[in-house]
Amino acid sequence: MKIAQFLQQKRETIAVNVLCNLVHGAITNRNVTNMDCKSLVDLSVEMADRLIEKLYPLPEEEQQQ
Repeated sequence: MKIAQFLQQKRETIAVNVLCNLVHGAITNRNVTNMDCKSLVDLSVEMADRLIEKLYPLPEEEQQQ
């Protein structure tokens, strides 16, 4: 349970940091709409999930047995 809590906190931290950087970059582009920025939320969570998968891979089935 502590591992799940740790990973959830990491996920949130990574997603927020990614989102801040994406929005900061989008703000410098004057052609970006509010709707475009809203899609960055989903992208930041996807990127956080992918990074966590790479940083903290789950053990393979064979190794668990």
